[in-house]
Amino acid sequence: MSPGKKLAAISLSTMQFDKITWVLSATCFLPFLFHLIPWHFPVPIGAVWLPMFYAPCLAALLYRPHVGIFAALIAPSLNSVLFGRPENQMVLSLTVDLLVFTMLTWEISKRFMMIAPLIGFLTAKLVGQILFRGASGSLFSLESWTLWVKHLGLSFPGILMLFVISIFCIRWKENGNP
Repeated sequence: MSPGKKLAAISLSTMQFDKITWVLSATCFLPFLFHLIPWHFPVPIGAVWLPMFYAPCLAALLYRPHVGIFAALIAPSLNSVLFGRPENQMVLSLTVDLLVFTMLTWEISKRFMMIAPLIGFLTAKLVGQILFRGASGSLFSLESWTLWVKHLGLSFPGILMLFVISIFCIRWKENGNP
């Protein structure tokens, strides 16, 4: 193999396009599938179960950081265009949440894989709160922080699912998988 072809092969394999494709697809279609489940509560099912976070969580725990980061940047906008969810006013907020979550989960997982998604999610929500509430001038209002705590409480099932994903990833790596 010529040096040029070998370099191209290395570059394509290190980009992990196959992993980027499945992570982006899962990040888009899992929320869509969740919204097909009959749900009779006032809070959207995605805000409770957090399905858009599952594939980036797996990517952050198992692959190189760019795999999950790409999905975090593209999936909220793509989902909004394809499926109408998240609503337009939520796209930027969800993109920031996913991006911060993915980067922190990847970084923290180097030392604390089991709790990395929990710390990543809580920090992402805190960063989002500071950015978006701070920009609107309501950062220091009691109502703003009450809503933030309420949202964390509502998303407990999704946070628990992220924890289950981290346990799965630990077992996956313990069994010698890459």
